[in-house]
Amino acid sequence: MAEMTSDMYGAQGRVGNKTYYRSNGKTVAREIVAVKNPKTNLQTLQRVIAKQVNMSYKMLKNICDHSFEGITNGANCAAKFRKLNMRNLRAKAAELQAAGQSLAQFYNFQPISSEKWVPGALILSHGQLPKIAVNVIQDDLGLYMASMPVAENTYAGVINTLGLRRGDQLTFLTVEKYLGEYQVRYIRVILDPRNEDGSGAALSTAFITDGAITKPSRRNQGAFSALEYADGAVRFCLAPNGATLVAAAVIASRKDGDEWLRNNAELAISEAACGSDKCSLWDAIESSYASDDIDLESDLYLNNAGQGGAQGETQESATPSTDPSYSNTAVINGVSQNIAGGSASVTAPITSIVVNGTALADAPVTARIAGADSDIQPTSKTATAITFSGLNIAAGGSITVKKNGTAWFTVTGEEPGGDGPIGDAE
Repeated sequence: MAEMTSDMYGAQGRVGNKTYYRSNGKTVAREIVAVKNPKTNLQTLQRVIAKQVNMSYKMLKNICDHSFEGITNGANCAAKFRKLNMRNLRAKAAELQAAGQSLAQFYNFQPISSEKWVPGALILSHGQLPKIAVNVIQDDLGLYMASMPVAENTYAGVINTLGLRRGDQLTFLTVEKYLGEYQVRYIRVILDPRNEDGSGAALSTAFITDGAITKPSRRNQGAFSALEYADGAVRFCLAPNGATLVAAAVIASRKDGDEWLRNNAELAISEAACGSDKCSLWDAIESSYASDDIDLESDLYLNNAGQGGAQGETQESATPSTDPSYSNTAVINGVSQNIAGGSASVTAPITSIVVNGTALADAPVTARIAGADSDIQPTSKTATAITFSGLNIAAGGSITVKKNGTAWFTVTGEEPGGDGPIGDAE
């Protein structure tokens, strides 16, 4: 930073690689520095998870800006929501990787460029009250319903099963899909039944009567679109006709003196209800940075084409090539690795390798584990993927994948505890 005493005195704005502005009656110049924007797997993982958490908070703000026990409302609760969910989603991804499982099992994420929100496995509230089990099921008519186990259809059954008290509040929250978009609904029920004469009703009073919860208190708000007691559970839905319930949670609240208590509530997701909108963490990462042929993240608008054909071509060939085309990345233990250099390292054990490309159904690809006398064949082949699964290669071991009998790339197992593709970044 430099103060200007020359003819540039009084200048404001950008000139060349410097920007000028006024500060304390002086003209100050700062050099403009281009910030690097790395797009490693770890960076992209962080951004995909951050996108999911930030968009989720925006959708759930009416509830989650005051849902964390002991945290003041507003910005502090927002920070708590982001911290807990970033940590939780990263930990789940790392757990899958360490177990050698595909991140495809970790669904409901969107690529960085997507503006669509799809609900994920989110922590909605945190506190000392008992956690309430909720899951999403299909009823006898095939409709998606949220289910909350309760011992019997009475206030006593609800209170005793859930470990709550008379006067506590239950907030029923659901996410529904309608016309391709997701929206959040919630209602509240106070566990404080009253008789018609205003006296306190016995705890044996039915919780659900003719499909409606007895809601005598003016503090109760909202209405269920479906409500029943069946198979030892309260089943409920807030979605209107034409919408599909895809996720649900129940948050418990209690006032204790001047303090509000909460429970630990997580959003239960139905993968089937999300249908084609479900997106694995790996799919979201894969779609968020450059592929082999097309730079999906180019900063230049015109620079997103694939490779051009031979000079003079005016139309596509009537008979497409059936020669195998191989990607420069392979999915190893569920995580994409660059194999262009002929080697890759992953945290042991090495359990699976998936080679991607086109026209691979008959491609001559085999593999050999270090120390073995013969090659092994792929577990499965499709036009776009060759898979070696059921492997169990310990730290220090390796496996070489071959094309046409010639070594293509080697994967080496490393001791657990290294930096790995996911790491522990905050």
